[in-house]
Amino acid sequence: GRSCVAKIESGIDPFEGIATVLHGASFAATNLECTISNLGQSTNRYAFRAPAQPAQLLRRACFHAMGLANNHALDFGPAALHDCAARLLEDTIETPGVGKLGSGPYAPRFFSVLGSKKLALLAVSDVDPASGTQIAAASDRAKLGAAISSARSHANLVVCLVHWGVENSDKITDKQRELARWLINHGVDLVVGSHPHCVQPLDFYHGCPIAYSLGNLVFDGAPSVQSWNRGALLEVGLNESAKISSATLIPIVLEDGLPRMEMNAASRFGSR
Repeated sequence: GRSCVAKIESGIDPFEGIATVLHGASFAATNLECTISNLGQSTNRYAFRAPAQPAQLLRRACFHAMGLANNHALDFGPAALHDCAARLLEDTIETPGVGKLGSGPYAPRFFSVLGSKKLALLAVSDVDPASGTQIAAASDRAKLGAAISSARSHANLVVCLVHWGVENSDKITDKQRELARWLINHGVDLVVGSHPHCVQPLDFYHGCPIAYSLGNLVFDGAPSVQSWNRGALLEVGLNESAKISSATLIPIVLEDGLPRMEMNAASRFGSR
């Protein structure tokens, strides 16, 4: 929404500054914190919506999935949320964290990697409002545990996107740490977080990476807040068995709300 819409409508590709990295990945996913729909009304002070075009841009940028379990998913109500999910699915972008025909919001989505290997992706929110009937809530450990078990039985690699933490803080909370370890203890291989709007550390538990927060990607909400104009891409390497062999945070900078690679990061990826 906001000024990013005007840029998109003028023909600017918001992902041009990180296109080399996205196009070079065999799988890419992120958190979508706005509603791509013209349905519904909102009285919230911060309520985000975008026109239909961004769904096509997300697919063109080589994103395979958009996590929709976050505190802005229901800004314009359930109808708008499911309309957004339907628009993304039309562009072959999966929407973990929200239900679709025949499955509830906790259901993992599956993707092929390395030929015959399978990646399972889940998305949950630990930030209010998180209604387990519309979006997957981390507080319902029974449903979440069952979803992880289902993912584990069908996939070589299980990834969970988590919306959690404290906004504008680079400090990991005890609640984040407990949930991350619970997820890994129950079968998740990789945990990737969002919500704080600034980058938080990359950690490991039993050898499994936890990216607590990747900061912002496309976001124009706070141009004067330095930490909100930086973010990170998480690059994960897999071996031939689809087990994680490496995990690295790649720094990005936001200019007028749009991301670009930092010079040292851009040269690193350019040489690969």
